[in-house]
Amino acid sequence: MESLSSSKNEPQLHQDVVSQFPLLNAYTNYLAIFKLDDSIPQASVVSAFRTAFDELKAKVPWLGHHVENIGSGPGNSGYFASKPWPAHVPRHDFFVKQCADVIAPFAVLEKAGFPVSMIPADVTETWPSLPVPATIRPAPVAALQLNFIQGGLILTVTNHHTMIDGTGLLVFRRMLATLMDGRPIPEDDIAAANLDRTRVIPLLAPGEPIKDHSHLIRRPQQSPPVSASPPPSAKWRVFRITRKAAVEIRSLAGDRNSPAWIPTVPRVSTNDVLAAFCWQRIAAARLPILLKRRPHERSPLGRFGRAIDARRTMGIPSSYMGHMVYHAVLWLPLETVASAPLPFLACALRQALNEANNPWAVRSYATFLSREPDRSRLLYGGPQNPETDIGLSSLVTSLDWERQPALRFGPLLGSPVAWRKANHAPFPGCVYFLDTERKVTSEGGDRDGNEDLVLTTLLCLAEDELDALRRDSEWMQYFEEVVEPAVDFRKSSGNLSKL
Repeated sequence: MESLSSSKNEPQLHQDVVSQFPLLNAYTNYLAIFKLDDSIPQASVVSAFRTAFDELKAKVPWLGHHVENIGSGPGNSGYFASKPWPAHVPRHDFFVKQCADVIAPFAVLEKAGFPVSMIPADVTETWPSLPVPATIRPAPVAALQLNFIQGGLILTVTNHHTMIDGTGLLVFRRMLATLMDGRPIPEDDIAAANLDRTRVIPLLAPGEPIKDHSHLIRRPQQSPPVSASPPPSAKWRVFRITRKAAVEIRSLAGDRNSPAWIPTVPRVSTNDVLAAFCWQRIAAARLPILLKRRPHERSPLGRFGRAIDARRTMGIPSSYMGHMVYHAVLWLPLETVASAPLPFLACALRQALNEANNPWAVRSYATFLSREPDRSRLLYGGPQNPETDIGLSSLVTSLDWERQPALRFGPLLGSPVAWRKANHAPFPGCVYFLDTERKVTSEGGDRDGNEDLVLTTLLCLAEDELDALRRDSEWMQYFEEVVEPAVDFRKSSGNLSKL
C-alpha cells in the first residue's frame, strides 16, 4: 500500500486508488432478517456467527484489520489502508444487542413487509452508514452485529466503504454463510479475496491517451437556483415489483422494432429497463414540483448515475472483495426523461454504460484519481443535485429472475426472509435494487394467492415527490409500496453488549 507515494522520476503504475475518496471513509450496512424459533438458544446463534466470522478473518486476514488514513495533510487527503489490529486494543467488530423492546416482533415486521421505518439505524448499526463518516478508532474493515427481536434476528453486515464495495459485500456474506453452513470456501475464492489490490487496475503511463474526468472536480460553491419554497425533507421508502410486472415492463422497453430504439445498441438488460422506468416515473413526478419551486427555470437537466462493477471488464475474479466501482452517467432534460419512450431511455442508459464499462475508461478513471493528491477536491461519482438527479446502486446478483440458490446460514437459521437497509440518514435521489425475496401478505400469498418473487426497491425522495409518485398511475401499476405503519414500536434504547 505504501507504493502510493510515487518516486519523482518514475510514476507508480500500480496503486489502490479508486476508493480513495474522503467521502468513502464510512460504512455500508446490509441487514439480513431471519425468523428464529424460540427453542433455539441465542447463545448457540452467537457462537455460530462468531466461529464463522473468526474463520473467515483467518482465511482473509485483512478482514480483521482496521482502516487507517496515512499521509494526510494540507493539500493532501492521504490514502486509506488496512493495517493489522493494534495488539493493545480490544476488538470491537462483533456485537450482540437485545432489541425486543425497541423493534417490533418478527411476525409484525413480516406482515408489514419489513418497512424501513421499523428498522431504526441507530439501533441496528453500531457503525453508521454512508454518508455519516466513521469517527470511532480503530475503525474495523468488517463487523457483524446480531440484533435479537421477538421471534427473529436481524443481522447487520458492516463493511468499510474504502475497503469493500457493494459486490464485495455480497461476496463477504456468501463466504460467511458458506462457513456457517459447514461447507468449505473454494480455494479460488479465497485467493481472489486476497489479491493484491494495487494490481487490479494498472494505471496509464504518462503520455498515454486518457479519458476526461474533469467533471469530478468540485467547483466553487454557486448560489442555488431561486426557489419559491425549499424542498421538504427526504425519506426512505420501500417499493416492490413482482416478476410478472418486471417481465411486462421488459416487453415494453426491450422491443428492438420500436422506432425509439437506438440502432447502435444491440440489447438491453432487465437492469437497464427497470432503471429507465424508475428514472422516467420519478422525473414525471418531480418535474411539476421543480417548475413550481423554480418558476424561472424552464428546462432543468437531470443526471442518472449508475454504479458499475468493473471486475469483469478488468478480468478480475468475481470473488475479489476490494473496491472496483466506476460510474456510468447520463444527462438529459427532465422533460425528455419524463416523456421519452421506454425503449429510448433503456437504450440510452445501456449506451452510457457501454461507453464507461471498458478497460480504458476504468484505467483512465484510476489514473485521473492517482494524479490528484487531494481527493477531497473531487466528487465521488460526480455532482449530484438532490432535486433533479438519481444515483442507482444494485445489491442484487441477478435481475433475470432465475434466482440463485438462497444463502443458507447453517441449520440454526436457514435462509434470510428478507434483506434490507436500515432507516439511516437520508440521501435524496438515491435508489437501491435490493435482493429478490418471497412476497408474503397477511393472506399468506401474493395478489394471485400464491407466493412469488419480488424485487425490493429502496428510494430516498422528498415527501412531495413521494406523494406525486404515489399518484402516478403508471408507477403504481407495476410497483407496490410497503406502507409505513402509524404505530411507533420503539419504547427504550436497547442493551448493547460486546462479546
